[in-house]
Amino acid sequence: MRTESYNLFLFCFVGFWNEADVTRPFVSQAVVTDGKYFAFFCYQLNTLALTAETIQKSSRKNICWGTDSKPLYDVVEDGSVKGFNDEVLLQLVGFLLNRPKEL
Repeated sequence: MRTESYNLFLFCFVGFWNEADVTRPFVSQAVVTDGKYFAFFCYQLNTLALTAETIQKSSRKNICWGTDSKPLYDVVEDGSVKGFNDEVLLQLVGFLLNRPKEL
């Protein structure tokens, strides 16, 4: 998953690796869409414990939250959108408005 790879890159960029585990979580969001259907994901990387040896040393787990794919609208007829899904738009705006917070 792209969000996991992104978080892993950030971990390594700031000096963490599987033998020097992170001291704070890294969180990223992803929106997967084809323009009509949208799915939303949030990934929290809490550990770099990826081998059997490092997993035994860490009680932390990584978390991925996601939604089912939902249509933004049903159909476009004669230049008009029919069946617009406000819930999808609100979720998208919510993701866009999220800002990093200092710990």
